Amino acid sequence: MNITAPEYEQRRSIFQCCDWINAQLTLLERAPNFEELYFERSKKEPLIKKLLEEVIPLAYFGLYFWRPWRTIFITCSASDQAYDTELELRDPRTEQTLYVEVTTTETPESVLRRQKLARDGFAHFTGKVWRDGRTIHTEGEMVDVYEECEQILSVAFERFQAKAIKETDRRTTILVYVNTYRTFPTSLRTQLIERTQRYVTANDPNISGIYYCYSPDLGVEGLHRRQNGYWE
Repeated sequence: MNITAPEYEQRRSIFQCCDWINAQLTLLERAPNFEELYFERSKKEPLIKKLLEEVIPLAYFGLYFWRPWRTIFITCSASDQAYDTELELRDPRTEQTLYVEVTTTETPESVLRRQKLARDGFAHFTGKVWRDGRTIHTEGEMVDVYEECEQILSVAFERFQAKAIKETDRRTTILVYVNTYRTFPTSLRTQLIERTQRYVTANDPNISGIYYCYSPDLGVEGLHRRQNGYWE
């Protein structure tokens, strides 16, 4: 399986983008090296990695803005430029383009678990994980699910903060993809938004918005800067 840059960067409506994602996932599923492509996400196929970690959350994000009478277009970038996609919102009252930069909650440990799963067909999702040469070991252990959720959402906030500190283009919207098998209590998601609200109010970063996309339930939540400069 191979995705070319011209195909990846084609301008599509948000619904065409969803259809294209499904078509690529079907091809991916049929590939003889599916585990390597899907779980290891080798640098040999960078656009497959971008499909899984950027285009999918961007599609969720685009659907979040859909309204009757509104057409949404998405144009992804295959190169490492200032932003990952342009999201155009077009309706009788709105003509706006969002320049979206995507980041994820992936950590070295979660990457090792994916690689372990790809190579051995099994990996503990909690507990210790370590590498010994090309061999990856996991050791399962009981965890407090609430505390683990708190840790993951702390990573989500840190990824937003790291992007916001470096950002110089006020048009940029940051999208943090919380790509984990966990679902999160509403209370913790609310706390994350409140923490983010306090940060943008105190620091006024050079961005137009910050959103979190949750992979387990497809939820999108966030804040954007109004024309008067206030955040909501």
